[in-house]
Amino acid sequence: MPGKSAPSVVTMGQQPILPDHKGYAVSETTRSKTKKTLYKEAAAAALRQQQKDMAALVSKIGEAEEQRDAQQAVADAAKATWEASLADLADKENQILTAYNDALIGGWTEEALDEMGVEKPGKPSTGKTAKSQPKSPKAKKTGTSGTGEAAGTQAPGPGDDHSGSTAPAEPDGSQAAESTGHDDSTSTSHDHVPEPDSVGV
Repeated sequence: MPGKSAPSVVTMGQQPILPDHKGYAVSETTRSKTKKTLYKEAAAAALRQQQKDMAALVSKIGEAEEQRDAQQAVADAAKATWEASLADLADKENQILTAYNDALIGGWTEEALDEMGVEKPGKPSTGKTAKSQPKSPKAKKTGTSGTGEAAGTQAPGPGDDHSGSTAPAEPDGSQAAESTGHDDSTSTSHDHVPEPDSVGV
């Protein structure tokens, strides 16, 4: 351009000397970078970016924990409100039961109140929601022995009669007669043969 002179080039031997932005002379070797320097700078930049990315990953953990803590505070407040609401509900149920009992004391009967559509209040809640009713206790089963008889009863001994009656006594003459269907009084004459009278010889 007219009015402006081109920058002067000063040569020192074979290497040209170019002026820098401030007008100082800078050699071409200083201006150019070697591959060693370029690789080193590129590696340093990559490491800085990698370190930055890794730090961001850890910072996300802290961010998630902060959100969790904030939500925990909201949940705690909601829980306190819910428990207070349950306590207030139980108080209102107690008031209904008290008013119903006062009506009975005042002369009303349950039948009359039921005819008017007034339901008998149930048992007031305790402020906690029970999902299941308590189970009724089961009756204890009677234990059995090895012979199939109920526990607590004494098994019969070897001499006991299983039919429940006592063992019969040894039969005597009268019992033997009864067992055969005969009586001593009705026995035939040949049962006792009289001895013949002695005859003189």
